[in-house]
Amino acid sequence: MDFPQAGDEGAFVTPSESDAILGEPKAEFRPGTANLFAGAILAVLALGATLFGLFWAIREIVRSGGKLPIYHERDISWVVMAICFLLCAAGILVTFFFVKLVLYYRSLKFQFSAGGFCRVAGEKVDRFDWDDVVSITETQLHERAPIVKGPASVLVPRRTSHLYAVMRADGETCHFNGDSVRELKKVAEILRTEASARAIPWEIVEQYA
Repeated sequence: MDFPQAGDEGAFVTPSESDAILGEPKAEFRPGTANLFAGAILAVLALGATLFGLFWAIREIVRSGGKLPIYHERDISWVVMAICFLLCAAGILVTFFFVKLVLYYRSLKFQFSAGGFCRVAGEKVDRFDWDDVVSITETQLHERAPIVKGPASVLVPRRTSHLYAVMRADGETCHFNGDSVRELKKVAEILRTEASARAIPWEIVEQYA
C-alpha cells in the first residue's frame, strides 16, 4: 500500500495550484472497488468479533457477580477476562486500521496532466512533474497460484503482476499496481510514452515466486 508520505513539503499543493502548475487533468485513475469492498468486509468482521468478545466478557462478569477466581485451569477467571479484553483492544485497532484503509482508497486518485501527474489522497495533493522524474522501475512478479505443492506445482502456469515505481529527484516514489489503480495498463502506457519522449530511464526487474 502506497500511503502519501511527508517527503518534500514543497511538492504538496492544493488541487487548484496543481492545475495551474501541471495543466488541466487529462486522465484520472482510481483504485478498484474490490479493495474498498474487501476492506469494508474486514472492518465489519473485526468490529463484530470485538463487540462479541466484549459482550461475552461483560456477561460472564455480571453472571458471576464479579466474583471470579484470579486463575483457574478449567474455568473462567480474571486471567481469561484480561486476555479477552486485550484481544478486544487489538480488535479495535484492527478495525481502525481497516476503516482508515477504506477511507484512504476511497479518496485516492491519480490525475495525469501534460506537465506531470498528482497523487491525491483526501485534501493532500502530491505533485510529480515529468521534469522532476529521474527514473521509472517496472517490477514484473511471476508467481504460481499456491494450489498445488511439490514438483507438480511446475504444471501450474505463472501469473505475472506489475508494479511501477516513479521516482522523483528528491527521492520520493509513487507506486502504481493493481491495488492502487484499476486501469493499470492505461497508466503504464502513459508512463512509457512520457519516459520515451523525455528520455527518463526505465528499468525492468523480474522476480519469480
